[in-house]
Amino acid sequence: VQTLGLSSDYTDNIMIRSVTRQMMTLTLVPEQYVPSLFANLGQEISDSERDELAGLFKYFNDYWMRRISVWNVFDVLEKTNNFSKGYNNRFKRRLQKTHPNIWLFINSIRKEVSTVHDLITQVNTGMQPRTKRLKSRIAEQRITELYNRFNNNQITPHDLLRELSSFVANEK
Repeated sequence: VQTLGLSSDYTDNIMIRSVTRQMMTLTLVPEQYVPSLFANLGQEISDSERDELAGLFKYFNDYWMRRISVWNVFDVLEKTNNFSKGYNNRFKRRLQKTHPNIWLFINSIRKEVSTVHDLITQVNTGMQPRTKRLKSRIAEQRITELYNRFNNNQITPHDLLRELSSFVANEK
């Protein structure tokens, strides 16, 4: 969006923002529906808005629509990479330098091994992992409810996409 110069349109135009979010949300719907949902994206926007998004549609089609199975996470239980970001942040704090020397790096690896062993022991002895924030738990419940409604044929694939898009690219 930024590279294509659409930042202000995304911020100022609710229709462009909606279509862009739905495009990002394609990763959360069942893979077999992605091509038809992508083909139908933007039907509710004006011709001028469609022209503004033409570059984004071309990029998404040319780059992402070729290998949907690589990026689609509909069947994946943990849909974020927050756990790996948390791990990387913890390790970076342990290093305390952007370019550590080899001895500091080795020492940090040793400490990390010890920490991981402690975590494994805690899990093996029945200690519960840290609970997610209330906001995250509520969002997960709402998403699960949407999937249940979809699986029970109470909502269409397009409805699922539109509803899920409210969870994508929100301000934190």
